[in-house]
Amino acid sequence: MEIFLPTRGRVDNQVTLQLLPDEIRKQVTIVCHPGEEDALDRLWGGKVWDIVPVAARNIGEVRQYCIDNIARSAYPIFVDDSLNFHIRERSDTGIETKFLLKEITERYFTPAHIMEYRARVFRWLNNVLRNDEYGMVGISRRSGNNNTPTAYKINERVCSFWGINLKKFRRLRGNPEFSDFPIKEDFYIYLHFLTNGFPTITAFKYAYGRVGGANSAGGCSDYRNCEVSNQAARRLYEAFPEFVRIVTKRPKSWNGEMADAAVEDVYIQSKKAYLYGLQRTGR
Repeated sequence: MEIFLPTRGRVDNQVTLQLLPDEIRKQVTIVCHPGEEDALDRLWGGKVWDIVPVAARNIGEVRQYCIDNIARSAYPIFVDDSLNFHIRERSDTGIETKFLLKEITERYFTPAHIMEYRARVFRWLNNVLRNDEYGMVGISRRSGNNNTPTAYKINERVCSFWGINLKKFRRLRGNPEFSDFPIKEDFYIYLHFLTNGFPTITAFKYAYGRVGGANSAGGCSDYRNCEVSNQAARRLYEAFPEFVRIVTKRPKSWNGEMADAAVEDVYIQSKKAYLYGLQRTGR
């Protein structure tokens, strides 16, 4: 298993790393701003696989650098640095929720189950990815998870927590790269997989939540604002006009200048894009 965790501006607030079982954390390569390498090494050196400084302008460039220069396998996993983990399982403590999905914490589970269930999320992703059937394999967001009763869904857009099959990635027509977009880079590559006839899969038995809300201090919030976000949405539409629709939202759970601002987002017609990809490639 190979896991990349990009981080910036959150040296003392590594939510994801703190929640990981040792067996999973030891597979993590922290990818950081060069100015934060020493501080992260003092905190996490010897507890993770490696800490690699990357001088990049945005998350798209970071992801592409990992693929081109660091990846040891054809199946890397990328996970954001501010996530917690959820699972559809019966509680150990007798506390049940309206829906089966629960955050993997002591409120619902024993310590042994907490570590096992968190590890299980990564194992599922890694195992399905290595079956070589899908271009990307993702974990669903907590928000909206209960709207899908099945354990997984084919061709559901991925973000924040996913793995990629580099063998299929390198076969994409046009040679797209994550670095082509400063944000929404994962949607961009996701659409390239679909329009090349490669399916994706997203787990709904498992989910992630974002601690502190979207666009919290650090990470992409250092450069993401309404203008940057709107430009990325428009560029995605321009690249895939048949399968992307721009919608204007006021994201109440976001932080910074984007909190409750009118922001252009994208609606992706995944099924249509994949059917086009099958017809185009004859898969």
